[in-house]
This record gives sequence, C-alpha cells and structure tokens, in this order.
Amino acid sequence: MANILLKWKIQGWERKIRAANRTSFYKEESVSLGPIIKVEKAYKAGAWSEAIDETYKILMRFDDMSDAHYYLGMSLAKVHEVPLAVEHLTAAIRSHKKAMDSYDERYVDDLINICRASGRESEVRKFFEGLAGLDAKGKLLLERLKYQGKL
Repeated sequence: MANILLKWKIQGWERKIRAANRTSFYKEESVSLGPIIKVEKAYKAGAWSEAIDETYKILMRFDDMSDAHYYLGMSLAKVHEVPLAVEHLTAAIRSHKKAMDSYDERYVDDLINICRASGRESEVRKFFEGLAGLDAKGKLLLERLKYQGKL
C-alpha cells in the first residue's frame, strides 16, 4: 500500500513541475543551498520519500538544478521508479553540462549502472550518442565510455 501511495505522490509532483513557471538556478543571485543539503542528507540516510518530496519542491522553483535532478533520479531508482529515474538523471547530466560545460562523472556512472541493472542499455547508449552529436565533449565522452567498456 505504501508503494502505491508513493507512486501516486510522485505522479502528482511530476504533473506540478511540468506545469510550474520555473526559473534558472544558475541565474539567481542569492540562492540558499540548504534545501539541496537537506535532500542529500535524506538520500544518504535512506529516507527516499523525504528526498523525493524535498527535491520536487526545489524543482518547482528551479528547472535546471543538476544536483536536484540527480538526487531525485537516484531516489526514484531506489523506490523502483526507473523510467522517471532515468529521465531525471539525464536531466542532471544535461543541466550540469549547460552550466559548467562538463559532464559530471558521478551522474554518468550512476545513469549507466541504473540502466544496466534495469535492462535499459540501449536507451542509455542512445542518450550518449545524442550527446556526441551535440559537441566535441559529448563525442569524447561517448568514445571514453566505449573504451572503458561502460557502453
């Protein structure tokens, strides 16, 4: 019963963030990092439901905060919501690249591991092939992942 309630809550949050008028985290001048620190602590403590709720609250305000997408994706994976987890982990990778002009290895590795564990290898391969078509760094990332045997 708890899983059904959590799934219903997640679906509600997804509808809300898609409808919200959000701003860019990276364009705000004064932003407290307290909420994302709270999410990180909840995630590390195994409080997946709390991490999910708090992360959605952050994403209601900011659509491009890569750490929020990352912790949401990882928490969703822990409660077996893999399609949404993959969606938010790919959003984390894109957001980080846009803001920092680099790819966060932790995001990349965790996305690959979740996709492997859930039989979604072709989906993750297509995602990285798409990044390779965007710029040289994406192409280099794809080549490195193939060389390392991750894809």
